[in-house]
Formats: sequence, C-alpha cells, structure tokens
Amino acid sequence: MKNIIFITLFLFSASLYSQTDAQIEKQAKPMIAMYKMDNGQAAQYLSILKTKAKSMSEVNASKGIDKNEAIENVETSYEKSFLAILNDDQKKIFEAQQIIANGIKEKMPKAPKKQNR
Repeated sequence: MKNIIFITLFLFSASLYSQTDAQIEKQAKPMIAMYKMDNGQAAQYLSILKTKAKSMSEVNASKGIDKNEAIENVETSYEKSFLAILNDDQKKIFEAQQIIANGIKEKMPKAPKKQNR
C-alpha cells in the first residue's frame, strides 16, 4: 500500500508545475498523513510544494536552458527544504521512500538523449 502511495506521489511531483493551489493542497493530503505532519509542518510543506510548482513552471516556460539540469536543481532544493521540516522519525520514512524511488528509477527505461544539431 505504501508503495502505491509513493508511486502516486512521485507522479504527482512530476505534474506539479501545472497545478493550482487548491489541487496542490488536495493532492498533498496523503503525504501529510503518511508523514503524520502537525499543522505547522503541513503549512510549511504546502508552501514548499507551491514554491516547487512555481519553479517547475518557470523551468517549463524557459528556453535555451538545460531543462534536465534545471529540474534536477528544483528537485534538490525541494528535497533540502522538505527534509528541513521533518523530525527524526519522519526522516526515516523519507529515507525508506528514497530507497523505493531509486528502485523504481533503476527499473524504468532510459530515455535517449537529445542531440543538438
């Protein structure tokens, strides 16, 4: 069950850039519940997600940049911000989720790199 939740949240993360605040709040509820966040953490998490969504929109709209690198930078920033609001028990959940995500990424087919001409 947790794997299904994580896969859903992984896909949610990829589609964040086109979400409204209300949609982000609705889709964040399972993550807030899984991590058993208090109200303060939940508010901070929503703020982090909205910042990530805005950054993803900016990357998507940008031209002439390495989008893969830009997306990786957004993800890294999100991860650091998210970890900063978690307590030790919640960080253990995060680490378990990272292991699952890395396993999924390893099983996914690699997309061919685009060549500039």
